Amino acid sequence: MARKGKPVDDFEDDQTGDKGDAQAQGGFDDADDRGIGDNSDDDGVVELTRLAEQAKPLLEAHAEQQSEIDAIMEEARERCQPYRDEQKAIIKAAAEGRDGRAGVPKKVFRSLITCRRYGEKQSLIPTKLNEDDRELYTPLVEALGADFMRTPLGEAAAAAEA
Repeated sequence: MARKGKPVDDFEDDQTGDKGDAQAQGGFDDADDRGIGDNSDDDGVVELTRLAEQAKPLLEAHAEQQSEIDAIMEEARERCQPYRDEQKAIIKAAAEGRDGRAGVPKKVFRSLITCRRYGEKQSLIPTKLNEDDRELYTPLVEALGADFMRTPLGEAAAAAEA
């Protein structure tokens, strides 16, 4: 195997099986393309050391930021847990039904929730565009026709709301 930044003295062409002198044919390891080393082991080590020294404080800073993010996310998970528990109870109630009748299967009910949630997000798309883009977006959606926005899940949700 070639050493980084060093020419390969002998190599075998994978396709033809021919052996040749890589240096004569311009075959160098790709380390030169990244600017690491100049075919001298000492320079390569110095360059890698410099890059490591540059990366270390940045990696530490990134790790500190990630720790902060993780703490915020854990706090949010804890704060949201009562709401998640209530949502589970709602889904369970939907599945149990009323008056001795079968309810909406959990998978179907969750699909309706997802459809409604993304339908609301979909309606906000034009509001996030600037005026020029919105002037193109709305007629383009209309030109694509009703089938462009229609999905089986969306139709099921619309029927359920009706």
